[in-house]
Amino acid sequence: MQARKNIADAGLETFVEIREGDALQALKNLNQTIDMVPIDGWAHLALDVIELVDPFVRPGGIVVFDNVGTFKDDMKPYVEFLQDPANGYRSATLPLRNGTEFSVKVR
Repeated sequence: MQARKNIADAGLETFVEIREGDALQALKNLNQTIDMVPIDGWAHLALDVIELVDPFVRPGGIVVFDNVGTFKDDMKPYVEFLQDPANGYRSATLPLRNGTEFSVKVR
């Protein structure tokens, strides 16, 4: 897997945990804070995933999903969740890779 190689090449393997498989199953038993959540490839599950990991994303933690414009209809609930200040994030769609949603948890 390319991600594992990139992480190892950067010397970050002691700081990164990669969970493979069905996202909703792989993320079900979290028990630690999360600094960064890169989400890619499963637009139809994006809102379910963020709702599952949200309690573990620490204040200052980052959530990134690229290509939100490609999956506009599927991504609308996810983007609305992160852009609603009541949910504890500050979020913007950046003009990168057909729209990259970049979110920082503020509380």
